[in-house]
Parts: sequence; C-alpha cells; structure tokens
Amino acid sequence: MGHRTNTGTGKTETNVTPNESSEARLQVDRAAPSPLMRVHYVETEQLEAWIRSSSMNIMAVIHYDQASPEFVPTHYPAFSIALPQLNEPTWAEVWTSASPVEYRRVQDMRIAVTKQMIFGQLQIEESSDSLLSDVAYEAYRRVTKLAQQLGYPHLLRVWNYFPRMNEVTAGLERYQQFCVGRHQALVEYVEGFPHALPAGTAVGTQAGPLQLYFLAATAPGIPIENPRQISAYHYPREYGPCSPSFARATLHQSQFGLQLFIAGTASVVGHATQHAGAPTEQAVETIKNIKALMEQVETKYGTGMGWGPAVYKLYLRDLEHLSHVRDILHAELSGDGPLLCVQGDLCRRDLLLEIEAVLTLN
Repeated sequence: MGHRTNTGTGKTETNVTPNESSEARLQVDRAAPSPLMRVHYVETEQLEAWIRSSSMNIMAVIHYDQASPEFVPTHYPAFSIALPQLNEPTWAEVWTSASPVEYRRVQDMRIAVTKQMIFGQLQIEESSDSLLSDVAYEAYRRVTKLAQQLGYPHLLRVWNYFPRMNEVTAGLERYQQFCVGRHQALVEYVEGFPHALPAGTAVGTQAGPLQLYFLAATAPGIPIENPRQISAYHYPREYGPCSPSFARATLHQSQFGLQLFIAGTASVVGHATQHAGAPTEQAVETIKNIKALMEQVETKYGTGMGWGPAVYKLYLRDLEHLSHVRDILHAELSGDGPLLCVQGDLCRRDLLLEIEAVLTLN
C-alpha cells in the first residue's frame, strides 16, 4: 500500500489493492464515534474560496451539468452528473466531515474514508451489446465487496444515475433492467436482505455511464419505511421482474445526533402513482410522504427531539413544470433548508417529480 501527500491540502491519499487485509488498509481508530456528516450547497463561483476557507474536511464535490473545476484536487471524489441544474446561480453539492479524511483509489473507484464512514463513487460504461442489468449487477457487486473489504460493510445511502431510463430494450424498460441487476447483487452480498437495504435514488441522465455514489459505515443504519406506502422491495410484478431494492430512508446515529437520509420520494401511495399529469398535486403528495417518514422517526425516538439542518434535492422531469411546483416547495421545504433543483427522467413515466433529503434530528 502506498501513500501520497498532497502538498496543497496536507491530506493523504492512499492507493490500495483489493487483496490487502482490511486492517492494513485502514489505519484510523474506528473505536471513536464518527461526527455527523454535512451536506452543503455552495455557489459554484464561490466554491474554490469556500473549500480553501472551510474548517471541515471535504469528502466529495458533485457538480450537475458541468465539468468539475480544475482547482478541485483530484484525490477527492469529485465528479459531474449529466442533469441540467435549474438553480440560478448554480450550486455544487459538497459533503464534509469534522473527522480526519483519507482519500484513496481502489482500481477506478475514488473513496473518502473517515473513522466510521466512507463516501465512494463508481462509474461503468455500457458497451453496445451489454444489458443494463449486467452492468448494474457488476457495479453493486464491486461496491458492496469494496465496502466489506475496507471494514464498512453497511450501505446507508446509494445514488444511481444512468441515461435513457424509460427506454425499452430487450423487451424491458431500462429502469427495470437496472432493478434486476441491483437486486441480484444485493441478494448475494447484503446480509439480512431486504431488511438491511440502503436508502436509494435512481434518476435518468441526459448522457454518460452508469454512475453510483454511496455512503457506507462500520455500523448498520436503521431502515425507515413509510406507512403510506408499500415497501419498494414488496412491489407487485407489474413494476418489473424484480422489485426496486431500496429503503424509503436510513437513519444513522452518532454522538452528535441522528441523521436521516431520505430516499428519492415521489407521489406514490401504496404502490400506485397519484395525480398523474398534475405536477402541483404530485408535489403536495410527495411532501406528505417526506413528512410521514419524519413522523416515523419522531415517533420512534420521542417527540422531544427537534429537527436541525436539512437539505433537499428536487428531480423534475419537465422544465415547464418548475413554475407549477417551485412556490409550494419553497413554502413547504426551503424554509427548513436549501433546495437544489435538477432536471432528469424518473422511474415511472407518470411521475413528474421526486424529492430526496438529508436531515438531522438533534
């Protein structure tokens, strides 16, 4: 195993090979509790100055519909998603930790490592003769095996981005193909399937490879399901040969409090889409589902706790619907935290929007 120190940041990057022992790979004290991670939406024009002045350690920098700026050190997990951003001015999504961070490369994956959590990114190109199910299987096989090898076997949160989501090939919609591959890999590699699944988002991009970025931890999170919805992994076969394999939310605990990762949430009650063709009504229904997840956590952990910082992300299918939903989303959500808006395809053709969130419970 080799180390390289970046002279501009003082951070250490470690190159590891898959057959090294987990203890050799990880030279940090995992007995100590991990501090709460943070997500920041930073104006892209101010990003360089923000990173240089921040006292937090950078875990990842994510851009939407634009290239990563040159100043971002290459050892960070820093990448771009081909989803047009609808905010003005544009924002970058920055993940930070108060813990020391090591930056590593494992084959073509870049990861950021703290005492109890890792943030990683993987992308795999599709060949002309490949099925997305096979590509998704390979991606999840590699991610789960890497997390286990490094000593972080519990996936908390996964984001999935790939093009032509609703296109039908080989007799099956590409999102359904993706679900088949993901399901097969997680059945094989996740102990306790399906009750230990991570929160998930899957959105269709304008171009590019299959891209995953993920959070994994040394200790399991707590999957949270929505009483207004059937768990996605119990969907009937009308939604595809394999049900979507994700939890509605994951609750992660540290000494600093509880952090809730809410999966991509849409206008679905039971398993059926509500308010087809009506963006405003779908926005209202989606907010009800987000609040139902928050209420589940409040009920389990006591009403005396209060919600702290929150960030939200809107995925919108059609740009023309932005004016219909912007006011209600800002009224209902943005008072609690910033709302990043991007345009992308969704898992069902009749879904017009999806919202995800990261919240803290103090």
